[in-house]
Amino acid sequence: MLLEEQYIKSGMEMGINDGTGMGISEGYELGVKKGEEIGTEVGYYLGCVETWCELVSIPNAKFPARAEKLLNELVLLISEYSTSQMDPQNEQLHEILEKIRSKFKLV
Repeated sequence: MLLEEQYIKSGMEMGINDGTGMGISEGYELGVKKGEEIGTEVGYYLGCVETWCELVSIPNAKFPARAEKLLNELVLLISEYSTSQMDPQNEQLHEILEKIRSKFKLV
C-alpha cells in the first residue's frame, strides 16, 4: 500500500504542476487576445471621436450642442480609460469601457 500511495501522491503533484503551468500559459494567451480586442475597440472609438471633433470645429458647421457635449465627454472617458489601464488590477476599467460604449452609441 505504501508504494501505491507514493505513486498516487507523486502523480497528483505532477498533475498539479503541469496544470498550473498550462493554466498560466492559457491565461496569458487569453489576456493578450482580449487586450488586443479591447485596444482595437477603444482605438476605433478614439479615431471616430477625433474625426468628429475636427468636423465640429469647422466654421459654420451645424452640429447639435448635445453632440459636441457628448464628444467632449467621450474624449475625457477615453483619456481616463487610457490612464487607468496602467493598472490592470483596476476594477473601474470595465465600468469606464461600458460608459464609453454607451456614450458612443448616443453620438
